[in-house]
Amino acid sequence: MATQSGDRYKTGNGYVTEHSRRMFIEDNPSVEAPTSLVAGKNGEPLFFWQLHSILGSQRIEAIIRRFYTLVWEGEDWFKEAFVLTNDLEGHIWTQSAFWIDAMGGGRAYHGACAVRHLKCLWCLLLLSSLDG
Repeated sequence: MATQSGDRYKTGNGYVTEHSRRMFIEDNPSVEAPTSLVAGKNGEPLFFWQLHSILGSQRIEAIIRRFYTLVWEGEDWFKEAFVLTNDLEGHIWTQSAFWIDAMGGGRAYHGACAVRHLKCLWCLLLLSSLDG
């Protein structure tokens, strides 16, 4: 859990924070976007990579938990896509980690690293199969 300093929670770049922020800035060149992970003063625009500084990890996880609970309690046709890939707690855990990471809460989501390594392994295996 992040520690709270005054009215702000501890922030840090995660595995996807910087990349997501750069993509936003590139896609929105007319927007003056800060690089700070800490939300500005009242009235200043708020960006997704600053949300952890005002929400903290527990609130982000509570939002994700509520969303997936509604999915599980909702329409079967919608729930089916989620049930096929993970159970309720698994979705809550991975998505909470992703959003904490993306919203400036530090390195919480390890899926980005795993995907990168799997892509490299896939390429190596493919090249090996072509050589054989």
